[in-house]
Amino acid sequence: MELWIRSQDKNLLIPINDIISVFQESVFYKGIILGQYKSKERALEIIDHIQYLIEQTGELTDDIVKHLRVKFDDNEWWSINSTSNTATYKMPEE
Repeated sequence: MELWIRSQDKNLLIPINDIISVFQESVFYKGIILGQYKSKERALEIIDHIQYLIEQTGELTDDIVKHLRVKFDDNEWWSINSTSNTATYKMPEE
């Protein structure tokens, strides 16, 4: 699966193929701030969402897509295209 992340300010759409990190209240990818949050705990929660998405979507079948929609309550912060085996994660504003 290919994962892309849309930055919190919506200015960047980045293919992810390296380490995503948290420092204080910010989520970083290759030195780029993807999002800033009210606490380090919230930033770590965002990383947890991304990790779960990666772990569950190795091969994007219709059943996996349905499972993710239930798990994440059909949130607007991610989308999946099972045809191209691509997932996009949109960094939450809060």
